[in-house]
Amino acid sequence: MENEGIFFHREHPLYSAMLKIGRARTHVRSLELSMSPLSQNAYFMGWRPADETAPRLVAINTGSESELYDFAFVPKAPIAHTFGAVIGDAVHCLRASLDHAVTAAAHFARKDRKLFYFPFDESESQFIAAGRAKKLFGIFGEHETLDYFLNEVRPFKEGNFELWSLNKLDNLDKHNLIVPPVTVANVTLSGPIRAGNHRVANLAVGNPVDRPFTVLSLPKDQVPDLHAHAALTVECRFPDEWFEGAAAVEKLDSLIDIVAAQVSSFHRFAARRLPDWPRSVE
Repeated sequence: MENEGIFFHREHPLYSAMLKIGRARTHVRSLELSMSPLSQNAYFMGWRPADETAPRLVAINTGSESELYDFAFVPKAPIAHTFGAVIGDAVHCLRASLDHAVTAAAHFARKDRKLFYFPFDESESQFIAAGRAKKLFGIFGEHETLDYFLNEVRPFKEGNFELWSLNKLDNLDKHNLIVPPVTVANVTLSGPIRAGNHRVANLAVGNPVDRPFTVLSLPKDQVPDLHAHAALTVECRFPDEWFEGAAAVEKLDSLIDIVAAQVSSFHRFAARRLPDWPRSVE
């Protein structure tokens, strides 16, 4: 596995940590592919009698008194929840990667690996007072461990906010699903729908993906005989309280880079403190 020119072979203690990062990348790519276009298995789209309760993007008045029909989008299952599960999987893999790194060092030093985890806390003072890194003193030394975590890693809110937020998200999603805001960004029709002098082909939407909406309405006597087909592109973001509502894929990619860099940093720290720690292949 690679990051910043460092390659960990399968016998290296940190190989499993990098495998977890690789799994996170797989989850993020899966999320990205499922967004553009949205899988047609996730929704119904076609003509139906008009639903006055559904938001309507376009209504064409042709002067006909015929009953209105809607070309409508109807989700088949909670799409945002499905995306949230994938985001949670990626977050868990990244957080686990950090624990794998610390546990690998404990195992290498012949310590009981069950007792070790990558330490976090709300603030530097709480980190010190709670002795979060104390279990690592026996591996790396007290001064060296505190120097590394307090000055290089800084795993608290005012220190390394992104890494601290990852830990918070991991804990949150273990108990409550992260449900991201997901909106339908665009509807692209395979062929334009025409009614009189009107022509509709592509539309910007902005409707929540888990709520039905009407693309356009036409009098029943002017509904095309053939069903129009459409491709939907959706936008998925973190909830506003996390990363200020950043786009999910871009933020997860950024977190992957941060965690990969942290694992590489931990490798260099371990190599300085443990004489027999295996080298990476540069």
